[in-house]
Amino acid sequence: KAVSKILKEVPIDYVKWDMNRHMAESFSNLLPPERQLETQHRYMLGLYGILEKISQDFPDVLFESCSGGGGRFDAGILYYMPQTWTSDNTDAVSRLSIQTGTSYVFPPIAMGSHISVVPNHQMGRITPMQMRAFVAMAGDFGYELDICKMPDKDKELVKQHIKLFKEIRPTIQLGSFSRLISPFEGNHNETAWQFVSQDKQQIVVMYFKVLSEFAHNLKVLKLRDLEPDAEYQIKTYIPAQKLAYEFGVATDENAYENKRFYGDELMYNGLIVEKIECDFASYMWVIEKV
Repeated sequence: KAVSKILKEVPIDYVKWDMNRHMAESFSNLLPPERQLETQHRYMLGLYGILEKISQDFPDVLFESCSGGGGRFDAGILYYMPQTWTSDNTDAVSRLSIQTGTSYVFPPIAMGSHISVVPNHQMGRITPMQMRAFVAMAGDFGYELDICKMPDKDKELVKQHIKLFKEIRPTIQLGSFSRLISPFEGNHNETAWQFVSQDKQQIVVMYFKVLSEFAHNLKVLKLRDLEPDAEYQIKTYIPAQKLAYEFGVATDENAYENKRFYGDELMYNGLIVEKIECDFASYMWVIEKV
């Protein structure tokens, strides 16, 4: 009744249902010892009951759950809250593992993922705006910082990020998702994700390398789920940027922009990642079927 009263009286379209508290008191004086394990289950059914009532009464409100305590990040909760704040750790490097791990159960459209300020307030790490943006674009892209304190250069980047995300959002959020490289494998230094649109016309590939390596081998990304005989063109190519670089400025004369490949080339020969000479490197390819 308390929540419903507010939703009736105020024009609200979005609610973040946040409860950063773990289920500590998971026992009940009302139940005998052999029935104590019912308490957590009853709690979840009670929470679902509340959410059923509120979401039915206010179908136009977007409810977002939160992954902190209270048992709120489970498949059942998505029936009432179609997205969940994936973690309070917004550091882009940490999020590579967090979002990859989450993707084994939940699709990217269910993951709340935002750009936050640097130095990051959990890790103290400074990462380029581009890396933070690309990681956030792999979920429900947004910003979680004080835009009034941003320099004008960063505000221009924000405009470019939003424009780019609008172009790829249907593919990211409604297409199929593949983990090309897992951050849990090897030396935990690389991650690569691929998204294919529902109509198979657009492919978005992201590659991240946390720390630069001396005399490293060229990285080849072999794509998946393409049509072998179809021709594909790289519409947008954004290479890694050092911290001081501008968004979208190619650093190599062999940039991929507008080059064409057949599906079997991309799946069996793959995309070669340009030489990486900076930490916190991030790349994006937006590929369209010709």
